[in-house]
Amino acid sequence: LVQAYDALMGDDLASRVQGSAVASSCETFTLEELVEGGLHDVHAVRFLDEEVIASQAPKATEDSPSTASTALSPVADRILGVEDGDDEHLGGPLVPHVAHQDDSILDLKRSLEAAYGKEWALSGRRRDRQGVSSGFELVFSERVMSYHLFLHDY
Repeated sequence: LVQAYDALMGDDLASRVQGSAVASSCETFTLEELVEGGLHDVHAVRFLDEEVIASQAPKATEDSPSTASTALSPVADRILGVEDGDDEHLGGPLVPHVAHQDDSILDLKRSLEAAYGKEWALSGRRRDRQGVSSGFELVFSERVMSYHLFLHDY
């Protein structure tokens, strides 16, 4: 029926229904329940504010030039608490991701998909009207993050 509707209307109802079902599951169940249920993949992501990291990174000097990648790694590890063993959450590895507090949630979804889409099996899925793989949601404090808001709103 859904395929017939899509063909007749030139629409993508199947993608919207799947995305809506994932968002509904995120609103209905706790993250722990989603992990235990096994129906959805859950990945714990810790956003690192790029301004904080840049302000704490060692400055390059003529004697010791530093590239952004080598300077950010120890700072990110310190902020993440990796040296304290806090690198796992919800039964999987904690994924660090650098973002700016003024990034929109849609920008974050696109950035995460670009970085982890293949690993998280997002490649090949239908795209929603924002160009993001369907069935992919960001959750904070047990609530689905709205794509039109910004990270600083949470």
